[in-house]
Amino acid sequence: MQKVVLLLLCAVLLSGAGHALTVDMNSFGIVSSSGGAGSSDYNINISVGQQAVGTASSANYVTYMGFYFGSSDTTAPEVTILSPTQSVTTGNTVTFSFIGTDDASAIAKYWVKIDSGNWIDNGTATTYTFSIGSGQVLPVEHTFYVKATNDAVPDLNSAVASKTLRFESATSGAGGPGAGAAPGGATEALEPIEIFNAIRTFTPLAEPSIPVLDQTVQGVDLQKKRFAAPDELLINRRINVFALMGAGGVSSYWHKVFIEVWNIGSAPLFGLEVIEGIGKEIVASAAEIHSSDSFEVIEPDPVLRFFVGDMQPGEKKTVSYDFNRSPEQGPVTQEMFNKMGSPTALVVLQPGDACLGVYCNDSNPCTRDYCSKGECVFAPMNEGAKCMEGRVCQRGVCAAAPMPTPGITLPTTQVTPLEYAAIIALAGAVTLGVAWQFTVGKWRKRRPRIGG
Repeated sequence: MQKVVLLLLCAVLLSGAGHALTVDMNSFGIVSSSGGAGSSDYNINISVGQQAVGTASSANYVTYMGFYFGSSDTTAPEVTILSPTQSVTTGNTVTFSFIGTDDASAIAKYWVKIDSGNWIDNGTATTYTFSIGSGQVLPVEHTFYVKATNDAVPDLNSAVASKTLRFESATSGAGGPGAGAAPGGATEALEPIEIFNAIRTFTPLAEPSIPVLDQTVQGVDLQKKRFAAPDELLINRRINVFALMGAGGVSSYWHKVFIEVWNIGSAPLFGLEVIEGIGKEIVASAAEIHSSDSFEVIEPDPVLRFFVGDMQPGEKKTVSYDFNRSPEQGPVTQEMFNKMGSPTALVVLQPGDACLGVYCNDSNPCTRDYCSKGECVFAPMNEGAKCMEGRVCQRGVCAAAPMPTPGITLPTTQVTPLEYAAIIALAGAVTLGVAWQFTVGKWRKRRPRIGG
């Protein structure tokens, strides 16, 4: 890389004064503004100029070299209000808690406001306490708003999240204005503490995605779609895991999952869909999944389909979802995250596509069936891959999962040398007795024939 930079620098020096050279160090593109140290794009800026005004043949040049950072993050962050979860509270003070997440950048700050007031810079604090004025007559409603700003270059704001809360008197009767007030007032504010985050990169069809396309074909409609090819798409899955801390310890574990798709090909992709198989060991039911992105449930255990839409070459898009786990369940671990299969990406077939009208299905759930450049491919699943409930792929066939072999423990008894000798003698006597009986039996059977 140093040789390349030096050669390019020489070219600038020969071209005359007043020129600048910018070198893209990691193929993320050139961003000319400065950014934070957490940015993911690093570039070198080299400027060449003259110390003083001179003729074109002047050789008095000064070279300036500097590094700057530019973020390749083009996706806005997301913000979620964690508490209170109810819409009615008693008393005049409540603490809102919230958390912002971003698929590629950190959260720089939060902005909050009440009703139509001005936005307040809340810094990086994830709670905000609001008290109604002493002169307000209960019941009264107020709406809390929050948005997050990431540290990308330029920075991006999330969509605004809001929560409307009705403040009622604790002494309101069941039939009065206070009807429906929650006992004990609003839920406690929850402080999110990040446990870990991880990211995995997938190439479509490089490994068994969801062993399932045969099972879910009625919801996928492969007559009009095909799998995205490895040279068309790159997929990143990222997870953020937080412990939501209350006064009594961990209230729950909150998980945010991002799926980023990147069109790395030279042609547009139309009607892109991402199918995400989450697994019961992570989330028991699709009813526990929340997302601000458009999705539908293919299977409740859960398998989800997200609608991404059209993508131009070089374009990136992100969908996300979140879910909670109880303290008893514990958080999703790194091992559980690594075991999640690749998301499956489908694109809508266009006129002229070689796979248009080609439907591939060998009715074997232990193969990944897809069309590639007009030809059917039946790629075998990994040995032991789950092909349906209670069954796994064995030598290309969906067979019953092998039962674990129970361990057999034989009892052992300590014996003395004398006892051991007695056992040997007894075994010898038994052997001699059996041999004698066998010999006599044979002699007796043959005796009549000798006398004849």
